[in-house]
Amino acid sequence: MLLAAVGHALDFSPRRSLVREQGLNDQQATELMARMVRCVVHD
Repeated sequence: MLLAAVGHALDFSPRRSLVREQGLNDQQATELMARMVRCVVHD
């Protein structure tokens, strides 16, 4: 699951969706992806 989370976080499509469709700025999108990966690590 960790590798999948990291791969997802590094993919351009989710970041683009968070910025363009969800209204986050680039820093917020990056922080959300980092938090998602940390959640998998601590689960």
